[in-house]
Amino acid sequence: MGGDTYAHAPMADAVSATVALSRDKATVTAASRGRYTALDAWRGIAAVTVVYGHQTGGMVSATRFIAFYLAVDFFFVLSGFVLAHRYWDELVRERRPFWPVVVARFARLYPAHVFVLTALAVAYVIEAVPSLLAGASFANALREVIPEQRGGGRLWTFGLNLLLLHNVGLTPGGLTWNAPSWTISVEFFGSLAILGLLAVWRWRGIRAVLAAISIAGYAFVFWHLGQLDASFETVGYLVNLGLVRCLAGVALGVLCLLLVRRYLARETLGATTATALELIALATVLAIMIRPEYHSPWDAAFPLAFAVLVVVFALEAGLVTRLLQLPPLLYLGSLSYAIYLVHWPLLFVMQEQYGLRPLLYYPAVLAGAVITHHAVEVPARRWLMRPRTHQMSPTEAH
Repeated sequence: MGGDTYAHAPMADAVSATVALSRDKATVTAASRGRYTALDAWRGIAAVTVVYGHQTGGMVSATRFIAFYLAVDFFFVLSGFVLAHRYWDELVRERRPFWPVVVARFARLYPAHVFVLTALAVAYVIEAVPSLLAGASFANALREVIPEQRGGGRLWTFGLNLLLLHNVGLTPGGLTWNAPSWTISVEFFGSLAILGLLAVWRWRGIRAVLAAISIAGYAFVFWHLGQLDASFETVGYLVNLGLVRCLAGVALGVLCLLLVRRYLARETLGATTATALELIALATVLAIMIRPEYHSPWDAAFPLAFAVLVVVFALEAGLVTRLLQLPPLLYLGSLSYAIYLVHWPLLFVMQEQYGLRPLLYYPAVLAGAVITHHAVEVPARRWLMRPRTHQMSPTEAH
C-alpha cells in the first residue's frame, strides 16, 4: 500500500489539491453568509410554538397534542449550527483565544435573562405591598405571593438564577422563577463546553467525537425518561438531564453546519428538488410533534428530523425558504429570544392571576418581546461587546 501511494504521487497531489480547493470554497461560501435567514424565521416560529404550548397545555384539539417541548431541541441544534458557523474557523483553524467566545455568549444570553428575572421579582414585591402595609414582614409577604414551584420559588433560588446556575443540578426538585429559562442556564454552559472542546481538540476525529456526544446524550436522556422532555431532572445528584440534552443538541448542530459546508462546496440544489426536500422535512417534523399523546417514544426520532430540517433549510434553495424570508417572519426570528423569556411571566400574571383572555395575552407577549429586544437585549449586547466590535457577527444568535 505504501509503495502504491508513492508511485502515484502526482495523482495524489492532484486529489489533495482538489480537496483543498473544495475546503477553501466551503470556507469562503460559509464566511460570505452573514445569516441563515430561513433558520432565523424558524427560530421565531419555534418560540411561538412554545408560547402556544404553555398557554394551551399543548392541546391542538380534543384528541391531539403538540409536543411543544421538542421545540427546545430545535433551539439547541440551531444554536450549535449558528455557533459553529461563527466560531469554527476562529477556534479550529486559526486557534484564536477562547475567552472572547465566553464574553460573546454572556453578552448574548445574560442581559435579557437578568432583565426579565428582575422585572419578575419587582412584580412580586409590588404584589406584596398590601401584606406589607398590613404589618407582615418582608419575607412573609413575599412568601405569600411568590408561587411555590417544585424547585422552590423562594428567595434562595433567586441567586442561582442570577448566576445562571438554576438548572445545572443544584435544584434537582424542579424549575424556579422564570421556569423556561432553564434552557438559558444549560445552553450557556453547554454551548461553551462544546465550543471549548473545539478549541482544545488537537487530534483528528472531532466529527466522530461530536457524533458520539450527540448519540450518547440523547440515548441517556431517553433511557432514563422514555422521551426527551428533560429539564431539571438530575441522575445521582451529578448528571443533569437538561444539560445532557443541551450538549447532545449543540453537538448535533455543529455536525449539521459541517455537512452544509461540505455540500455547498460541491453542489447547487435545484429549486424543485429543494422545495420537495423542504416540504418532506417539514411534514416529518409536524408528524412527530402533533400526535394523540403528549409524550411518545417517537421523541427518539425527533433530533434527527430536526437536524434534517436545519440542513435542508440552511441550503436556502426552495420556495418554502422564500416564504420564511418575508420581513415579518425574519423580524419574528429576531424577537425569538425575548419572546421565549417574557411569555411565562406574562402567562402567570395575565391568565393565572387575573384570568385575562388569550386574545390579550399574545399581543402582550409580542409587545413585551419588542421592548425587551430593542431596549435591553440589543443595546446591552453592543455595550458588552464594545472592546471587540470589529469581531462581532450577526450570526451570534440563540
